[in-house]
Amino acid sequence: MMLTSREQRIFDAFAHVVLEPGDLPGRALSLRVAQFLDRCTISMRVLFRSALFLLEWGTLFLRTGSGRFEHFSRLPSAAKRRYVRLWMNHKVTIFRQLFALLRMLTLAAYYDDRAESARLGYAPRWMC
Repeated sequence: MMLTSREQRIFDAFAHVVLEPGDLPGRALSLRVAQFLDRCTISMRVLFRSALFLLEWGTLFLRTGSGRFEHFSRLPSAAKRRYVRLWMNHKVTIFRQLFALLRMLTLAAYYDDRAESARLGYAPRWMC
């Protein structure tokens, strides 16, 4: 599954919030997520794309603290962090679940990078 340029921009903005600033491997992360999604069911791919869409456009309905409507990917860093924290702690379950999905894929792709695993001293033994 290839991510569109807009989906990559949204995902990269989300990854900047979830990961530490010095830990970002760039576009390779979104490519790894796309590879993960290739092995998933079509419904999981649709859910991922829907989560990105809601993340980007949800700023229209949820307050970001910036004082005006902007797409998630164009928000200042502090507003992005507040907005993602809002999803993470939202009283409506679907926001929390979509946040968990995006975070899980982000972290799985990040730790799947062999160079990053080596830097952290993590050397998994694969079962197959």
